[in-house]
Amino acid sequence: MHSVSSNSVLAMDLATCKQTWSKDTAGDIDSHSSPVLTQPASGPAKLVTFTAYGVRGHDPKTGNVTWASKLGGGSTCEPGKAPLTSPAVWGDIAYVAGRDGVVRAYDTSASDPSKPVWETKAGYLPGKSPLDDPWRAMGCKAGAGSPTMHPLVSKSLVYVGTWDGRLLVLDRATGRQRASYPLGGGVASALSVSGDWVVALTDDGTVHALAARRG
Repeated sequence: MHSVSSNSVLAMDLATCKQTWSKDTAGDIDSHSSPVLTQPASGPAKLVTFTAYGVRGHDPKTGNVTWASKLGGGSTCEPGKAPLTSPAVWGDIAYVAGRDGVVRAYDTSASDPSKPVWETKAGYLPGKSPLDDPWRAMGCKAGAGSPTMHPLVSKSLVYVGTWDGRLLVLDRATGRQRASYPLGGGVASALSVSGDWVVALTDDGTVHALAARRG
């Protein structure tokens, strides 16, 4: 079992209830995302963490860092820090929705896993960019978009929530945005999917259920 505690990721032996290893993630106290294990068709699974530092791959047996990407965890010109949420996995690929407004896919089986397979900028709803507010715009530069959170992956799609209140639907293989749905509030918790239905909870207290439609 693996978990994140403060600035560290640690592993526990469930048979003995003893800690087997602990590694500093350099992630700062606001890194509350959960570590994930990949699902390779063959061979051992790989451990991936996402913190304020960025994305890291670890050897699950030792916790040693095998690769690192300093992307996604940095703050943007937002009113406060958006949450950092757990990666999603499909096979060897880890999908990370970043605080910097970019969704990235990492192939953990590649010769250099630290280089994203694809990167997709979230952009902003009209009028929601920090540059649209004179007070927030002071000292800010045009960013990649609203912080992205709560990635959820299916066989062909990646669903991601945004802090400015959207559900993004991306092509899993390419990262191309296939749809965007305004929800009226920031996506406050993990998404759920069942068949053709996706369910999201927003920070205005509303539960949204969206169904796929042909065409």
